Amino acid sequence: MSELVTGHGYHRATVRAAPAPAHAATRRLDSDLAAVAALVVVGAVLAVLDDASPVGVPLADGLWRAALGALVVACSAFGTPVAAIVSATLAAAGTSDASLITVGVVAIGVATLGASRFPELHAFGAAAGLGVSWVVFRLPYDQFLGVSTLVALVIVAPVVASAWYWGPVLLVQLIGWLTTLLALVAVVGGGGLALAAYDARSELNQAADLVDDALGAFRDGDEQRARELLAEGVDALHRADDAASKPWLQLNRAVPGLGQHATALQRISSHGVDTGVAALDVLDDLDQRSLTIRAGRVDVAAVRSVEPTVVGLATTAEEAHRRLSEARSPWLIGPMARAVDDATAELDGITRSARRAADAVSLAPAMLGADDPRAHLVLFATPAELRGSGGLVGNWALIAADGGALRLAGVGRVEDLNRSLAGVGVTLTRPAGYVAHYGAYSIETEFQDITLSPNYPDVAAVAAQLFEAAEGIPVDTVMLVDPDAIAALLRLTGPVTVGERTLTAATARDFLLLGQYEELDDEAERVAFLERLLERTFSRLLAVDFPDPWDLDEIFAEVVAEDRLVLSAIDPEEQALLLDLGIGGSFPQPAGDLLGVVTQNGGQNKIDTFLQRHISYDADLDPATGRIDATVTVELTNLVSDLSLPEAVVGNNDQGYDLGTNVSLLTVYSPHRLVGASVDGEEVGFRAADELGVRAYSRLVEIPAGTTVVAELRLEDVLDLSERYLLDVPVQPAVSPDTFDVRISVPPSASIGGDRGPWSWSVTTSADARVEVPIDMGG
Repeated sequence: MSELVTGHGYHRATVRAAPAPAHAATRRLDSDLAAVAALVVVGAVLAVLDDASPVGVPLADGLWRAALGALVVACSAFGTPVAAIVSATLAAAGTSDASLITVGVVAIGVATLGASRFPELHAFGAAAGLGVSWVVFRLPYDQFLGVSTLVALVIVAPVVASAWYWGPVLLVQLIGWLTTLLALVAVVGGGGLALAAYDARSELNQAADLVDDALGAFRDGDEQRARELLAEGVDALHRADDAASKPWLQLNRAVPGLGQHATALQRISSHGVDTGVAALDVLDDLDQRSLTIRAGRVDVAAVRSVEPTVVGLATTAEEAHRRLSEARSPWLIGPMARAVDDATAELDGITRSARRAADAVSLAPAMLGADDPRAHLVLFATPAELRGSGGLVGNWALIAADGGALRLAGVGRVEDLNRSLAGVGVTLTRPAGYVAHYGAYSIETEFQDITLSPNYPDVAAVAAQLFEAAEGIPVDTVMLVDPDAIAALLRLTGPVTVGERTLTAATARDFLLLGQYEELDDEAERVAFLERLLERTFSRLLAVDFPDPWDLDEIFAEVVAEDRLVLSAIDPEEQALLLDLGIGGSFPQPAGDLLGVVTQNGGQNKIDTFLQRHISYDADLDPATGRIDATVTVELTNLVSDLSLPEAVVGNNDQGYDLGTNVSLLTVYSPHRLVGASVDGEEVGFRAADELGVRAYSRLVEIPAGTTVVAELRLEDVLDLSERYLLDVPVQPAVSPDTFDVRISVPPSASIGGDRGPWSWSVTTSADARVEVPIDMGG
């Protein structure tokens, strides 16, 4: 008997003398080695075709995959059969994918067959290794800190260790050299990368502080100081980029684990430089004062002059955001992963703001009449008599824009529009959803009720059609303002005097909601007063110099957030911009769950000034099945106590209700099926309809003075609850803010928001809200 000495010990099978001729054994051995070589090549090719990213650089990734795929097959061929069986077993057990489990089981069978029937052949071990390689390269690559790669290392460890001890000398030496080289590069390269990251981090932190200071200076109107601070920030970013871009650090890009860190560090700094330089270009071209309304005029040439640099900033920020998002890797350790996440989030905000600014400077000249004259309709509504988008419309104003110059082209009452509409005979045909739900309310001759829909873009489209039919003037945008918005406008114009009455930003809201009915008994006098007030307010508005955009945001942020000042455009691109700016007043499309509560005044009075609404939502969720069982409780309280108030406030226009009764059409919007409802404990029916992408459940309720009516709706449905629970809460712009109490429960086997017990959320608000909490199905 002769023995073949290999590696550190002996070959797994002793080559015994056989009765067959020597040349037959040689041919068999040659065929076996040829099969092994072919399987090694196949392993390399299949690994290259995978998308695993050991280092994050495409070419290096391909080479690493090929080398590692070939190495796993070779080690399986020349290791022991037991090692091949163990690795194949680990492969089958290390994944939940049915197809990969099947490959692992087949590999176990092949390795077992080779060990039991053909111990002298290496091809069976190589074939089993091919299956192991197929599995490890296709493990999920989206877990924290390379967990899938660590699992893969555990799977291949038995065959690699066995081949290093038992394999041929060349393979043993290759494994040893590769291990030593990787260890040396990891220590030296990793240390250098850590030092570079430390230096870059210091500069990046300094740059972030300088950029914040620059933004503050810009908001304060000191553009020169803002540019100086931003330039210092860009210099700090350049220094960070220099620290992250040392030539010798680039070698780390070819090393598994280090490559992702080197790439992430370099992209954070380099894209920070690119975005900072683009922002500097904007500041060089920008003069905030030249872009504001001054005495009813906007310099459209100045607006157009900044478009190239603003668009350049948006494009640069978008590319930086995309490239930095690509640098996110499961192999990034905590500090680097947080740095990438923070930089990506910062760039996300910059990108969205820059893109909005780019769209604004692109579209604003046309909206200001730079190319053709434009007409902008303004509607005044009062939530004292509630409608879906806010309140009953009483007055209108028309603003004409021509070449950047703005002027008041007319004011009027809706009664005048109604008379004109009755004379011309209008048939409303669009929007289709609006016509289907509200066409029966004679909107064509009752312009004051156009705000019935809670989706303001539909309201604006109807208003534009009817106004053009009544006045013969096509309008390009429609704005809706209520008493809170008028009060905000008076912060710009200063007090406005009509006759003996002077309204200020502090007094306008209360007067317009209630005081006008108490002080002006004669309806004709009150109508004339409101028309003159609207005319003088907008005349003054178009005569003053507007402050910088940051100050404008401070004045109007609250009324815009609460949809008390909304603006919709007829042109689709302009409308998309307004919606992106959050001023469009659109009803949200459900991305998960949704709860909307709307009341429409049915008593033809101004009693909604005294209406308070408390809305509770109790939902039981089962993440395993997606089932939701929910109860909506709406408490409507009529706080009227003084029945001596004017008839316009507490009367019901001879409808037969007791004085002070609030008659409201209550509508609850939800994507779920209604399975039961009650009012004050008595089971009742609600009219159901499909509207705005959800279900709308409606019923008329009567709320006597000083009482509360409680409506309860029981709902059920199935949602995707595998990762999170999302609830959109659109809020009607009523006089008083709504109070919401949301309570979510899950089974003991799951958790929501990191808690096994019920999750709750309470808020009193007039602005739309979104609730988003994570769900863990494993508890």
